[in-house]
Amino acid sequence: MAERARSRRKGKRAKGANGVPRAGHNSGEVPEEVYRRWLPKIELAAKVADSAAKIAKKRKSELAAVFKAAGNDGCHRDAIKRARKMDKQDRAQLAIEFAETDRVLQLMGSALDIFRDIKRPAIVSPYLRGQQAGQRGDAADTNPEIPGTEAFMDWAAGWENGQQGNREGLREDSAALPLV
Repeated sequence: MAERARSRRKGKRAKGANGVPRAGHNSGEVPEEVYRRWLPKIELAAKVADSAAKIAKKRKSELAAVFKAAGNDGCHRDAIKRARKMDKQDRAQLAIEFAETDRVLQLMGSALDIFRDIKRPAIVSPYLRGQQAGQRGDAADTNPEIPGTEAFMDWAAGWENGQQGNREGLREDSAALPLV
């Protein structure tokens, strides 16, 4: 249903008030001056993008060489990469993820206990509290903040984010299921 609504909107945007395609729309012949105006800009943007891609490729190659040298010297490259990625994450969110990973390991009956000493932090952020509530499936009307306050709005935004994560997870799970 949403797809049909989108396609209807696209059709309405592509035509002017009189139903005739607007200038620049692909329904008619585009005047040469339009091409002459855009082709140099496109060419310049493509050259800049190609140049940036070459520089990025060179820098990635240099980084790979440094990682390889560190590995040859005994460093665990994957641990370094994981640590660098984790260092950029929110500390409280990371602690929550580890605590939840430990919980799942325990439910699985795993002998791994590497996360047991990690204590779940008290969540100060209304956004994160709302996100957790959304992930748990709590109702939106359980918002404990005072209506009209910034904290109330932050909690609601976090709750919506948590619900969105649930919806995306369900879509991914259903896409992985075989069709019967």
